[in-house]
Amino acid sequence: MNVIDSEQQVMTLIHNFAAAALEGRGSAYLETVAHPAYVHVSAAAARDLATHLAAWREIEAVRRYRVFEPAEIQINVVGTCAVATFSERIEGQQQGLSFARRLRWSMTCVLEDGRWWLLAEHTTPLPGDRP
Repeated sequence: MNVIDSEQQVMTLIHNFAAAALEGRGSAYLETVAHPAYVHVSAAAARDLATHLAAWREIEAVRRYRVFEPAEIQINVVGTCAVATFSERIEGQQQGLSFARRLRWSMTCVLEDGRWWLLAEHTTPLPGDRP
């Protein structure tokens, strides 16, 4: 697989996750793209796949997004590893209250068995509106 095809597949993964989150099925999509060794790291905690999926399902039960918009996406591919960085604006309702926030993402993907898998993510809240 060439670098341009790899970059496009990782870009598609990012946008497909945003679309799934808007539809209330972010956890279901994550299950299809997360590598078995997946880890999510934030200031709050480091989570393995099962723990992160459980947290997503809890959020999906009470939160509805109206905006889930990745921007400033940069993807670097080296062999069978890809690193993406981007910002993301999210807005919606949680338990009847509006929220808006911006995040900075770092995402690492690995190419295995001919497809890109999400291996690790790191999120950091950016200054601005908070939920």
